[in-house]
Amino acid sequence: MRQILVQAGAAAPAVYELPDPAVLDGQVMIRNRASLISPGTERSSVQLHTSSLLAKARQRPDQVRLVLNKLRTEGISSTVRKVRSRLAEPFVPGYSCAGTITRVGPRVTEFKAGDRVAAAGYGYASHAELVCVPINLTVKIPTEVTFAEAAFGTMGAIALHGVRVTSPSLGETVVVVGLGILGQLTAQILRSAGMQVIAVEPSTFRRDLAGQSGISDTTEPGEQARRLVLDRTGHHGADAIIITAASRAEDLIAETAELARDRGIITVVGDIPLNLPRQVFYQKELQVRLSRSYGPGRYDREYEEKGRDYPYPYVRWTQKRNIAAFLGLIARKQVSVEHLITDHRDVSRAEQAYALLEGPDRDRHLGVVFDYPETDNPPVTTIHLKSKAAKLSADGTFGVGFVGFGQFAGGVLLPAFQSINNLRYTGVATRKGVSAKSAAAKGGFAYATTDYTRVINDPQTDIVVIATTSDLHADLACAALAANKAVFLEKPLALDQPGLTRVVEAVRKHGGMLQVGFNRRYSPALTEIKRVLTPRRTPLAIDYRVCVSRAPAPQQHWLGDPERSGGLLIGEVCHFIDAAIFLTDAHPRTVYARPLGTDAGDDAVAVFMEMADGSVVNIRYLTGAAPGTPKEYVDIVGGGITAYVNDFRLYGWAGNGRPQKRRGTQNKGHVEQLKAFTCSLRQKGMAAGDLIAAVYATEATFAAQESMRSGGPVAVIVDF
Repeated sequence: MRQILVQAGAAAPAVYELPDPAVLDGQVMIRNRASLISPGTERSSVQLHTSSLLAKARQRPDQVRLVLNKLRTEGISSTVRKVRSRLAEPFVPGYSCAGTITRVGPRVTEFKAGDRVAAAGYGYASHAELVCVPINLTVKIPTEVTFAEAAFGTMGAIALHGVRVTSPSLGETVVVVGLGILGQLTAQILRSAGMQVIAVEPSTFRRDLAGQSGISDTTEPGEQARRLVLDRTGHHGADAIIITAASRAEDLIAETAELARDRGIITVVGDIPLNLPRQVFYQKELQVRLSRSYGPGRYDREYEEKGRDYPYPYVRWTQKRNIAAFLGLIARKQVSVEHLITDHRDVSRAEQAYALLEGPDRDRHLGVVFDYPETDNPPVTTIHLKSKAAKLSADGTFGVGFVGFGQFAGGVLLPAFQSINNLRYTGVATRKGVSAKSAAAKGGFAYATTDYTRVINDPQTDIVVIATTSDLHADLACAALAANKAVFLEKPLALDQPGLTRVVEAVRKHGGMLQVGFNRRYSPALTEIKRVLTPRRTPLAIDYRVCVSRAPAPQQHWLGDPERSGGLLIGEVCHFIDAAIFLTDAHPRTVYARPLGTDAGDDAVAVFMEMADGSVVNIRYLTGAAPGTPKEYVDIVGGGITAYVNDFRLYGWAGNGRPQKRRGTQNKGHVEQLKAFTCSLRQKGMAAGDLIAAVYATEATFAAQESMRSGGPVAVIVDF
């Protein structure tokens, strides 16, 4: 399929051939017929992604701070590698489209193939021939509405939500500042609801467009606007003002406030600086309201991705219902968008379309719609990047394929694999074509696919690397083992007992090699400290302190969603449990855990383990540390030795001769683990010790969860 992308360093957006996307639970696949450029939002996004590194830094100081923090904790080489990997990812423009459903995912009953629908959402309703969109971001199109008109659905919902946030009453006077697409639609919605509308816009062309919609009171900003508002309101001022403009002007909101009456309302929909001048806001006792996108449900992963609707009696206007309401306004001729379409472009002419937004007449190119021809092309889920076929494993190399390729896979796992000789890269599978092709190009893979079975069943793939969201780990590992592949599975091993049982049974049945990404046991710090501790006859006392920022909220990242990540206890603390198993050479016998967080969003936890050899382990996963605190600090005492590890950059010990100290760049053992894994494959037999330890570590996290529920210690029982 064809899709418009902005590649890092490219001069402009362009069209690329990508694999068709994979439709997931709760999604529908749509063959687009029209998609709308959001001029202000997309122009600024494209400018950011095509700008220099210095320009990006100036526009995103928050990201610069994150990079500086990584430099302090991880060192230069690791940080540079991760930043380059992130910057190399293409930007996917577009968030409003319309077309026909070709397939529905599992558990979708609201839609069927052939339905005409409008869709919304960044990363979903993109400028592409095929898109997969969750059901709560998808709305059926009334028969009276064309595809091109329906492509305005998202913009219309944003405008409609801004009006709802403002909540004007019938007959009131509302000023709309800015007559881009949002302003044009906002003015029409207000007029259809019985408001007196005054529109403020410097462009004569855009004021004339508003006039075609029946908005007769339009004016330039400044004194002319102030006089018109006073004249139309009996010198009281406007009841409400909705700012839909996108501007960097520092004084825009101050000028706007002059148009409002005492105790009036100012709603900000557009992107403007919020430098509120106290005097005018205090004297008039003005209210300022911010409108967040297109309605309740926005940025809520439960609503947008999982399709969990809000109860109709309690949340009347969600973002989906706002889109449907706006399309209804078009169908009833209460709002018109046809005259706002200033340009039609075939999707193949992306560069020309975006050039219109940068030219001297950009104010005249308001509604730019991409058209997609109606086709019945067969699905294409795999594209090849290399014309020459990969060599067979008989040549002494191993073929490596990835299933899943997020930031960790691209920034850590792939570079670690690339440091190992005699590996070749067969294929990479992700659910979106853009990420699959980007990953394939970045890693030198032979092909990109959105069908994970293509990688797992590829006869030229010897090692399957599973780096998906955690909820898929167990089933994908079982599938790869059944295909007689060696499996490198990023942690955790499984999210629940049934999943863990399936993996263990698959290993028993197929006898394959399975390595879990518990890399800290391979770090130079822990391996050298364990060597110093060996032999010993007394138990160890281990204190493992982990200090992190609070977990990302569910609407921000999948790691904050326990259903996909298992939560930070299963998804992260498993690392530190495995490190303790490695140091003690013993399995957890009992686990006691209690939450330390102050609210539902705080994952701080304390875990205490008694090991089979009598050792005790205290793991504290904390979220309230001061900035600059080492993320991981380990104290080990026993056998006459006192040792420590400070963030895997500094470590040392005392009690066995002269005290020793080691310092270097941060090394958590990723490369060392993969070298050991590939070496064991060449020797045709990997020790089962690591896998047994991984099973124990996983069982210990389940026991910790049960302990937090029950309030008491829980025994760890493993039948391997």
